[in-house]
Amino acid sequence: MLLNTFTYLCFLAVVTAVHYLLPVKYRNYFLLAASIYFLWTSGPISLGIAVGAALITFFFGKKIASAADRNTAKKLTAAGIVLLVLNLCWFKYAHLITSFLENPITILFPVGLSFYTFASVGYLADVYKGAMEPETDFTEWLLSVLFFPHILSGPIAKSRNLIPQLKEREVTPEIIVEGMRRLLIGAMFKVVLADGLAIIVNGVYDNLNSHSGLAALTALFLYPLQLYFDFAGYSAMAVGSALVFGVRLQENFLAPYFSTGMGEIWRRWHITLSEWFRDYLYFPLGGSRKGESRTLINLLIVFTVSALWHGNTVTNLIWGVVIVASRFLERFFNKNSRGLTGAEAFTAKSWMKRILVYIWWTMTLFPFRMETVDDMKRFIQMVGEKQNLGTFKLEFLNLAAAGVSDTGTYYLIYFGSIIASLAIATWIDFTLYRSTTERGAVPVTDPFEALPVRRRWILYWIMGLAVAAMYIIIQTGGGPSFIYQGY
Repeated sequence: MLLNTFTYLCFLAVVTAVHYLLPVKYRNYFLLAASIYFLWTSGPISLGIAVGAALITFFFGKKIASAADRNTAKKLTAAGIVLLVLNLCWFKYAHLITSFLENPITILFPVGLSFYTFASVGYLADVYKGAMEPETDFTEWLLSVLFFPHILSGPIAKSRNLIPQLKEREVTPEIIVEGMRRLLIGAMFKVVLADGLAIIVNGVYDNLNSHSGLAALTALFLYPLQLYFDFAGYSAMAVGSALVFGVRLQENFLAPYFSTGMGEIWRRWHITLSEWFRDYLYFPLGGSRKGESRTLINLLIVFTVSALWHGNTVTNLIWGVVIVASRFLERFFNKNSRGLTGAEAFTAKSWMKRILVYIWWTMTLFPFRMETVDDMKRFIQMVGEKQNLGTFKLEFLNLAAAGVSDTGTYYLIYFGSIIASLAIATWIDFTLYRSTTERGAVPVTDPFEALPVRRRWILYWIMGLAVAAMYIIIQTGGGPSFIYQGY
């Protein structure tokens, strides 16, 4: 059950209503039952693997805390982490591991496996370091692992932040309304912008030989937008869903495309995953404390692991190397890569830097989107060929028409919804970015809160109608998708 479906909205409405009708002492039990059902809809295997991982982590957490000495605790922590990582690697790379066989093993990847594995590894590491006490109530622990708003996509919740909220949370009408707004914003990002742009982007990339170089370039520069709105929208829907129950998950994106450097864009992109790699891999390796050469090696290790997590193709490894190279170059050419503050963040020079960073970011994502090295070569060859603007215009319109159920009125609604939603999304991210330009400022996560009531409701209606219209008119084929569902 994906969050960007009508079925999920009905499920969330029913769960929310029953949750608040129950006495407080029964609410977590009901949330656990709802989370178990939510995961069950993805298949019994997904549920069984998640419960198994929760059992392993719960057992090792208690053993680590009660270990007789530090050395025993270290061994137990390593054993627990190895079990969790091996479980992830088996499901993710079973086909590759058994490729030498006549019939390689192909296993359906359990949904959410990466995200709760990362959270569980962090939990064991935190218990070992003394950053948190081990959870002693398995029901509460299992709920923190299976909590349905975030299990499919994150944000990757730190157990030391999530578990206390599940045990004791304050729910107010204001928090519930904020959650509903975040759901609406997330739906606009995901359904209107990500799924709408996917028609163009996927239409080109899925059949490169049938398109011109201009179409390929268009897909190249739209893909970062599709990827961002897909994941940021889905994360916002997860955050909004959790807020309805009084749980505040960590923000996962912080207006990354307003960044003025590659280092800054990574700090604003998939924040919970970046922090996980920083805290549980980069820092233990030594971080940047052991000189420039060691820092580069540590970055290479981190992004290689990240690339392998995203996929086991050569293009994924190329993507990892390109990211490290870009970060390394920036350390020399952009000394202010941590981002601009105050008035300097809005100068003409800063906007030019944002354009250049977006182009740079687009180039780094190029290998990530390609399936094979041959596809990369073909793409480069297409761009170098002689282009025909008239042919491209017709090709672009045909790409859009191929994914819309009616090329008449619906065709206009498709483009109108994307343009209106892109304008609103830009305003949302700009408001969010502006709130971070003062040192020590707390980012504004709900920009609508400061608007007059009438203007706020106008935007609500525009977003709601755009989401409903796009959901209806796009030919979804196998149903609504989520790019990170397979990770």
